[in-house]
Amino acid sequence: EEKIVARRRGGFCYECNGLFHDLLRDIGFDVRMCSARMLFEGGQLSPSFEHMVLIVRLRGRDCLVDVGNGESLRAPLWLDSRELSQTPEGKVYRLGRYKGLRALQVRAADAASWQLQYAFTIESCELSDFAARCRYQQTSDDSAFTRRKLVTLARHDGRATLLGRNLKVVRAGAVIEEEDLPDDSAYRNCLRDRFGIRI
Repeated sequence: EEKIVARRRGGFCYECNGLFHDLLRDIGFDVRMCSARMLFEGGQLSPSFEHMVLIVRLRGRDCLVDVGNGESLRAPLWLDSRELSQTPEGKVYRLGRYKGLRALQVRAADAASWQLQYAFTIESCELSDFAARCRYQQTSDDSAFTRRKLVTLARHDGRATLLGRNLKVVRAGAVIEEEDLPDDSAYRNCLRDRFGIRI
C-alpha cells in the first residue's frame, strides 16, 4: 500500500491484485486470490502462481477481476458467460478453456483469431502461496521483470507504455505516438509527466 498508494510507484500482479483483494474484502466483497499460469514461447504454460488473479462473487455469480497484468482486461468478466470485453487500446477479451483450465483469451479488435493471455484456477489461495514465484520474478536473471524496464498505464482513451526508453501510446489498436527517449534525463521526465512516477 505504501509503495503503490503513497509513493505512486505502481507494482506487479502480486502487489496490485494483492492490495485490490484486501480493499475489496475490507469493504465487504467476497473475493479470493487465485493462481494463473502465463503462456511461454512454444505453447508451454508457466508454473502455477506465475500470476495472481482475483475471483469476486457478486449476486451469486463469480467474475474474473485482474488489475495487475499490464495490458489486460479493464472490466470484470462473468465466469459463466461468453461476453466480450473491449479496451480503449483496441483489444478484446473473453473467457475460454486451455488444457483443461479456465483461460483468458485476447485478440486485436480487428483480428479473427484468439490468443491465450493466461490460464487460471478458481480455487482460493493465500498470499504466501505466491511467495516463491514472487521472489523469482524479483531476483532471477530469467525473469521478465529483471531483464527490462517496463511501465504501462491504462488511460481513458488507450494505453501508454514505456519499455526501456521507447514510449508508445496506443488508441483503438493504432499507435498514435511513439518516441525513443534520448537520455536518462528524458526518461525521468517521461516517468514524471506521463506516468506520475518520480525517481
